[in-house]
Amino acid sequence: KSDVLNLLRNFMLKAANIGNTSKSGEDIIKILDLAEKYVDNLSDTHLLPEHEKIIYEIIGSGMYLKAKLLLQAEHGSLFIKENNSLIRTYASAPVLNKIFPREQGNINRVYETQNPTILSADYITHIRPELEQLSIGSDITIPLTYKNKNFGVLSFFSPSHFSFNKSHLYQLQSLLK
Repeated sequence: KSDVLNLLRNFMLKAANIGNTSKSGEDIIKILDLAEKYVDNLSDTHLLPEHEKIIYEIIGSGMYLKAKLLLQAEHGSLFIKENNSLIRTYASAPVLNKIFPREQGNINRVYETQNPTILSADYITHIRPELEQLSIGSDITIPLTYKNKNFGVLSFFSPSHFSFNKSHLYQLQSLLK
């Protein structure tokens, strides 16, 4: 199981990278859906504790790519809960890997409350000036659950020429159910 799960995880993260550079991600999404179905079936059987994180990375990376394509987001990150901390397991831009979630920050607040947020670019760059180089319009952050268990957070930045709104949030929530 470990070998198969690790192979799937690596595949999903590569798919997220391909989807990050390609506007036509429909074929990739079909493959991600198949991988998620496989993991769904596998996760119904007995799993070791170390398999849980890998499954969350697989499911999370599939959710990431689908959401990024839906939102037409410029940049995004996937955070998975590990040892009482949210760890960024995927980022679309190198600068994002240098930024860590603050204990009282938006990423942790969304995870803890399970309430998504939409933040303006002005607010985000005031808190995190290093994000100015990404030329963002806004940020949408949404909690992730799998089989009724909270496991992480997705965060996306819109391009500078538009901002996310409640309609985007509703579409995203529908997609991730």
